[in-house]
Amino acid sequence: MKVIYTDAVKAPAELEKSLNAEFRDMNTLLAESDFISLHVPLIPETRGLFDSPKFYRMKPTAFLINTSRGPVVEEAALVAALDAKKIAGAALDVFENEPFIHPGLKRSNVVLAPHLASASLETRTKMAGDGGGKRCRAVQGAVAAEHAEPRGPQESLSLRMPLP
Repeated sequence: MKVIYTDAVKAPAELEKSLNAEFRDMNTLLAESDFISLHVPLIPETRGLFDSPKFYRMKPTAFLINTSRGPVVEEAALVAALDAKKIAGAALDVFENEPFIHPGLKRSNVVLAPHLASASLETRTKMAGDGGGKRCRAVQGAVAAEHAEPRGPQESLSLRMPLP
């Protein structure tokens, strides 16, 4: 399978080679891709990233897959592109105005699913264990402060507990 990608920063050549991936600018990626899978955080620059002009640059046989954040895709523009047969279909597990789902998305060439990426028993058990372990170490004085990985440029989560 040929993998092409776009990003603000091009990956190192060794990584591209190991993944058999090739960098493209956004417009070239839209014109060449059969499937476009979105993996971006929701920040001001990505809100509405996929709008009418982007859909009209895609192949009429292409599918859009959004499992990142709902507002990255303008759903009205997606529905218009589907109506005009500018793209073949879409798969979404996040929605622009959750819990509302645009009625124009309820069609046979669109897959709608709940956002359950972390809902497996294995993942939830690991999440509970990781969090509990950090708190135990903090209470025991082994760690003064633990920081979770930031979810975006403006978000961070921290646990600060005084040492005994």
